Amino acid sequence: MESGVETSHHFIEQCISVLEKSSAINISDDVRSDVRIFFTERLRHFYINQGVAHDVFNAADILAVSTLSDLDDRIQATEDFKQQDYAKSLIEANKRATNIVAKAESPQALYDQTVNASLFESQQESDLYEKIKSIESEFEQLVTAKKYSEAYHLLSTLAQPLDVYFEQVMVNVDDDKIRMNRLSQLAQVSRLTGSIADLSQLVKG
Repeated sequence: MESGVETSHHFIEQCISVLEKSSAINISDDVRSDVRIFFTERLRHFYINQGVAHDVFNAADILAVSTLSDLDDRIQATEDFKQQDYAKSLIEANKRATNIVAKAESPQALYDQTVNASLFESQQESDLYEKIKSIESEFEQLVTAKKYSEAYHLLSTLAQPLDVYFEQVMVNVDDDKIRMNRLSQLAQVSRLTGSIADLSQLVKG
């Protein structure tokens, strides 16, 4: 993929905007949607023909990244990630965390809340918190630098504490403060594990 070439999402919007300004034509949302779908499907077929799995393309494309080179890097890294032994734990953790948070009141607000370690009642909460704290800064730097394979490898260190967390910790408890703090912790997990691609789109046997 040529570096810096815009993805279909951004390129289409720019083309539509130019057409509207130059011809005074108002393009409806339905037409915009149809055009996006057409170009996305063409791009999907390109990757499928290269041997990339459908779910991997969907996981990367759904984030609507800005360039084709970035999309390609995310797809290749996610394709490799999916083959790793630790992938199943991270995929399942992302799906569970995202689904639980989505069912809470004001789920979007949970992603902006800070996890309060003083409210932990179990070792599993503390272990997960400390592990995330130890990798978060480096992980975000790797994602910013588009070093996605290295970032996935760093995420692999969360697999074991996440497995134990979901086995031992009840999130939706009666105590409001404890429940909201645990939901915030799951929002943190969802955000981190979904930074490179939407792992909830992946199917791992």
